[in-house]
Amino acid sequence: MLIYLDSTVDQLAAENPVEIEELISELLLASIYGRHLILLDRAICDWAKDSLNLGGREIAQLDRLKALYSQRGTLPQTALSYLKVETGETLLTEISPHKYSIGHRAFLDANYVRDSNLLIEHIENDGEMLKIILREASRRHPAPTYAFQALHGGGADIAACLRVEIPKRHVVVSIADSDKVAPNDKTSVTKRNLEREAERQTFVGMVCETPCKEAENYIPLTILRTHQQQLCPEFSSIDSLETLIQNQDVAGKSDCLWLFFDLKKGIQAEKLDRIQNPPVAAWLAQKYQLGGRRFSDIEISGFGDGILRQFLDCGEAIKDFVKFMKTPYWATHFADFFDLVLWYFASEKKARGN
Repeated sequence: MLIYLDSTVDQLAAENPVEIEELISELLLASIYGRHLILLDRAICDWAKDSLNLGGREIAQLDRLKALYSQRGTLPQTALSYLKVETGETLLTEISPHKYSIGHRAFLDANYVRDSNLLIEHIENDGEMLKIILREASRRHPAPTYAFQALHGGGADIAACLRVEIPKRHVVVSIADSDKVAPNDKTSVTKRNLEREAERQTFVGMVCETPCKEAENYIPLTILRTHQQQLCPEFSSIDSLETLIQNQDVAGKSDCLWLFFDLKKGIQAEKLDRIQNPPVAAWLAQKYQLGGRRFSDIEISGFGDGILRQFLDCGEAIKDFVKFMKTPYWATHFADFFDLVLWYFASEKKARGN
């Protein structure tokens, strides 16, 4: 995460020197170990070098951060998320969405300089998919790189896991499957439980849901078609599904059937025919081109529960997916979401030897 010290030299010099030395040292070590993106202005770097008892590698990192300040000094003005550290007693405050401030004493009592954490429902498949996406998205991100530790939320237990993580006072982002059948569908029980935990106290991080039904929906149908023999050789509805998707009128962000199609199970007619919410039912009727029919009149099967694992095991499909991330479709539906996630995990490249 972008962590910057928003204090003058005079303000730092007026505080307890032991606390300030610990503060600067902790920030420098977080930068050296590549845990966060640390921003110190030139005047603070010069003062710390002359006034504090720092080690050789810390002084070297001060020199490096001073040299980089001309490139990074304006990052707080453009970053979607940051933690601002000020001198004093101020407790953690969210000053605007995803932007936080904290006094140096509360900062030293917490663990924000430790690893950031990504809490997800399924660490193996979902975690691997997110690593592919974040690795590629980071190439076009203002931060030099990103760093996080993935934590397994265990599906429905993810809210309980968040309850454990928030009191540890480190950066934690939780991403849950939306499980929506339409963009205007209700929020899932899992997301509501996460929000309930998040509202108990201010913390640095966020709870969010995928901008689609689940992780499988990041994969475009074109890749499943191109690599059908490796990924889903027995899938028999590819032509019907492709025709349906190609005939879509997309009005804008999230207004896309493929984002909410159940790749694992396909059309679950009984479930979809029972939907009573008028806006959701109307969206589904339009996108599935029902024209007076019911979902029980349409037969499009799913790719099976293992489709994400099969995709992740196919190197050629992953190569095509990386190319797909440069398309207007990706920019419309996913880029903003992952841009924000990356700001929470923004970091410095780890110094050599650490």
